Amino acid sequence: MEEKIRTIIHEKVSPHLKAHFGDVSLVSVIDGVVRVKFEGACKNCPSANITLEDVVKKHLMSEVEGVTEVIAINDVSESLLDFAKGLLKTSKSS
Repeated sequence: MEEKIRTIIHEKVSPHLKAHFGDVSLVSVIDGVVRVKFEGACKNCPSANITLEDVVKKHLMSEVEGVTEVIAINDVSESLLDFAKGLLKTSKSS
């Protein structure tokens, strides 16, 4: 399972993220839960959660049998994430 996940990340997910100067790496796979870490520009991007859902999770859950969840591990503080989410909500309502 882990090798298939690495292949999908390398062939299908990374090219999309590299176009935005970022990437994602596999951290672990435990009991069907995949943990990934965003890198480069994606690491601190407020839209990383959307990318996780629309790109990473979509590919892995539909193409790898047994994947039950995909979680992003990040080094960004919760207060910074809350601030970024507030900015995104404000820009969407404008």
